[in-house]
Amino acid sequence: MNPYNDAVLATLEKLLNQVIETMEGMPEDALATWKTSQAHGDISTMYGMATHIAGAGEFWTLQAVGGRDLNRQRLAEFEASGSIASIRARYDAWLAELAALFANLTDDDLRSIYRREANPAQGVSRAEMPKAQGIIHALDHTAQHLGHMQVQRQLWDQEQAS
Repeated sequence: MNPYNDAVLATLEKLLNQVIETMEGMPEDALATWKTSQAHGDISTMYGMATHIAGAGEFWTLQAVGGRDLNRQRLAEFEASGSIASIRARYDAWLAELAALFANLTDDDLRSIYRREANPAQGVSRAEMPKAQGIIHALDHTAQHLGHMQVQRQLWDQEQAS
């Protein structure tokens, strides 16, 4: 594998570990049900967001770049529930499959264009971008939602202390 792919995997692993750390110490039922009393509009639970991170990341790397059909159900990700151990196992499987994909990607693969049509029923917009950009999008998206989760965790801790 090349140093760039190694860096992408290391960065993604670091971000996913931070997602897990953000959820640790919260009761399992709260991970799937708690929303801050300050919530306005459409806000997800911690577990829903952790599942969405996996679903989106798997989509952009394994499907958009790797060609694997995942039959993703984006909206269901936000309603998911489960254990920290199960989301950790999903993250580990994603990282392992991504490492295997990276071992076989060529520069031509990364330059090729990924295209998809919009699917408003699943909240999915039209996309057209080089597959390399899809990988970066997965990293950016993971980091963005990790930040959301960290703020939610701060609000959880604040509400529990009150």
